[in-house]
Amino acid sequence: MKTILVAVRDESLITVISEVLATVAAEMETEPKPTLEQIEQLMPALVIVDYTEEPEKIDTLFKAVIDNESTSSIPFMFIISEFGKWSEIEDFRLGFDTKVSKDRPKLGIQLRVQAILKKSRKDEGASSKAKDLQQIMQSIIKKSKGSGDDTGSYLTTKPLIQQAKVLVVEDEPLTRDVLQAALEKDYQIVFAYDGSKGYETAIEELPDLIISDYMMPIMDGMQLLHKIRATEELKKIPFLFLTAKSRTEDKIEGLEQGASEYLSKPFSIRELQLRVSRLVEEAQYRRSSAGALQGQLAEVGLPDILHIINNNRKSGELVINSSAARDPVRIYFSEGNVINAAYGKSNGLKAFFRSLSLEQGSFTFETKQCLVKHLIKDRMENLLLEGYRQMDEFEMLRTKFSSGLDAQLRPGTEKAVQSGISNIDAIVLFAVGAHASVQEVLDKVAFTDFEVIESIINLLDVKLITSD
Repeated sequence: MKTILVAVRDESLITVISEVLATVAAEMETEPKPTLEQIEQLMPALVIVDYTEEPEKIDTLFKAVIDNESTSSIPFMFIISEFGKWSEIEDFRLGFDTKVSKDRPKLGIQLRVQAILKKSRKDEGASSKAKDLQQIMQSIIKKSKGSGDDTGSYLTTKPLIQQAKVLVVEDEPLTRDVLQAALEKDYQIVFAYDGSKGYETAIEELPDLIISDYMMPIMDGMQLLHKIRATEELKKIPFLFLTAKSRTEDKIEGLEQGASEYLSKPFSIRELQLRVSRLVEEAQYRRSSAGALQGQLAEVGLPDILHIINNNRKSGELVINSSAARDPVRIYFSEGNVINAAYGKSNGLKAFFRSLSLEQGSFTFETKQCLVKHLIKDRMENLLLEGYRQMDEFEMLRTKFSSGLDAQLRPGTEKAVQSGISNIDAIVLFAVGAHASVQEVLDKVAFTDFEVIESIINLLDVKLITSD
């Protein structure tokens, strides 16, 4: 049986924790002021601390535990006041430690304990994404506290765009092999074998440079160039013609259509490399000068993008196109801080937290003044810590419904007493109406998805609603 160490003095809180642990295979050990030595001897599966009492001493203990090799894998749960300074816990390990509001602690404690008992301590280590995100958080926090260090140092080891992407549209296998050998060391190479496929690939990949043969089946290089220059999101991408045609008239025609450079076959490898390098650098310079940034979420995680915008105090709009969302997702910034977001019919904090789940799709950031309501006012590090915490706990709560988010909700056997129901519970109860699915209620209510599903669970517990 695993042991949960409870460093709490509040008797009512101890009672709640005791009730939770009585329902699971866990033993409670109470020690209001534990030492590192006691924790090292006990090796609990979880340490629960009341952060509303003596937070400085808890900070000292927490740092000692995670700095000690034998205890560093022990997760902490911080019980905080709703408006506590939990985000100032600098060593907080996102995706590993957690926090629970003192106003409604029972459900949060139950979820965390269940997660720990379900997994071994070895398997429960923070994921690489969580570690990356925590590294980002520390950089943002340092910046907000005015440290003298370069807060962009994280990006020197993990730059926002790791390699420029070059699309090669060429039907001859030998030429493709030569281009790959010449360029693959410095660039990410994507191939297409005719102009039609080249255009489709350009839309999907948004390359930094397009190198195209002139003579190709289905759609030739000139037709491809014309389509590229007529497409808004592609028209500024440099275009290098690689061709055996050497007539001056042909080159003039290509340049008039918007080609950036011509390189005649046979060509020098060194000349190719120099021209490609210059075109890519010019494209990236123009992009940064215009305040535009674009790429793929599969290559650049959303936390990285948010960090760069925050770190450089940019104002503008981040647009994400993903198959997971019917319409483009939009996040608005003012001097590096998120001020609003739109995800389908949702906006504000709900939309921003939903956007954090996106891992696939393309993104574009444009620097500009955004004339939208400032519905989000918290700092970036607070938003990300809270957003990912809510995502984790939402995923645990949704497992309580055997039919998932399609589970149908209906009025329960009990009647609501106006004075004894919270604002969010009243709104959720109204949204359920005669019947509604969990997903429908999530979409109707403006609170965050975690807050809504937590309210649904609470209403089910007191039988104000029922579930199929």
